Amino acid sequence: MPIRHTWSRALPSNCSLDAVRFREEYIELRLYCADSMVLYTVNFISGKVDVRRIGEPELRGVTERKREFKTLICFKGYGNRAWTKIYRGLNTKMVCRKDVCVIANLKPNYALDINVVTGNGDVLESVTVGGVYHFEVVGSDNLIAVTTRGIRADSTITMLIDGSTGSVIDHITGFGGSAVSSLDYVFVYGEHEGKIITHGYNNDGEEIIPGGEEGLPVLPPFNPIPHKVPGSEIFEVKQVVLMGKNFLKLYNPEDYVIEYTLLKPPFTRGVFNINVNNYTAAVLAQIMGMPFIINYDFKGRVVWISHIIRDTIFAIISGDIVALYVDYGKMRETKIYSVKDKTLVLEESFGPNVLPLLVRRSNILLTDGRVVASYMME
Repeated sequence: MPIRHTWSRALPSNCSLDAVRFREEYIELRLYCADSMVLYTVNFISGKVDVRRIGEPELRGVTERKREFKTLICFKGYGNRAWTKIYRGLNTKMVCRKDVCVIANLKPNYALDINVVTGNGDVLESVTVGGVYHFEVVGSDNLIAVTTRGIRADSTITMLIDGSTGSVIDHITGFGGSAVSSLDYVFVYGEHEGKIITHGYNNDGEEIIPGGEEGLPVLPPFNPIPHKVPGSEIFEVKQVVLMGKNFLKLYNPEDYVIEYTLLKPPFTRGVFNINVNNYTAAVLAQIMGMPFIINYDFKGRVVWISHIIRDTIFAIISGDIVALYVDYGKMRETKIYSVKDKTLVLEESFGPNVLPLLVRRSNILLTDGRVVASYMME
């Protein structure tokens, strides 16, 4: 099928993509600029654009790995450094949201130092957890979570921190270890009484899965595996999947309910999409050590199967179009496929570093951080 370019719109200069939300016929791109946060709203059909300033820049941070230490850089506006800190240890992670940064530094004695730091570099809160051998730091738009796995019950903890105030909302002992996040939610999971249990929280720190649910959290399509995918936290997600041993549970985080439960297809390692309108589930399957995308109907029959797909970050699947975002090490690109004869046929490649934002009906929306472009598959 030919792919036709329909329109392109330039994004404001000296800005980075900070958040993506989806509306009926619009997509909202929040941009992180030097002196402000900008909301760039575009009609994905017509290309009509509305640009408006929505506030002062929040704190954002990056971690640069050196041989013997890590350099942590906090920004207050795109390109504007607020402070720089150097940490030595086994591992150091940082997440900045709103007005604070949370830094977790694992020392050689397996003591984890957790610091809540302001934009001035001042430490608001400091906690040390001993006996830690694994930890994660993730963030939604306002909530930051630090979760650990340790050699003792009191070494396994989950801390929820408000990004606006830096205050600790909750401190849970005996639960945690791993986490994934999106723009609006944080999901923490760990072992409890021999089962993997997931707890979910919204931006206010309120629990959206009361009491927890069994299964690993997957946030299709941008975090399709039950592990943190860097960069996925900027996207709004409409589906949450809890992946158990035998079932996939489609969870609605806004209504706190499970919408649908289906049998887990064989060899499933992740979920790209569950469509309750045409009763299909597209999953990442590992067959004889080879990764495939397989689209099943809810009776377990194969609708289509891809070729071997290596280095895939995520895939947006809609109807007969698949936008595959892949990482080739020094370069990332988007590959557009059509579904023909129960397999995928490559139609076009976009790169370098072109990211798919949306696939709806025959429309495909892409960006490289400088331009938003729309294409139509005819």
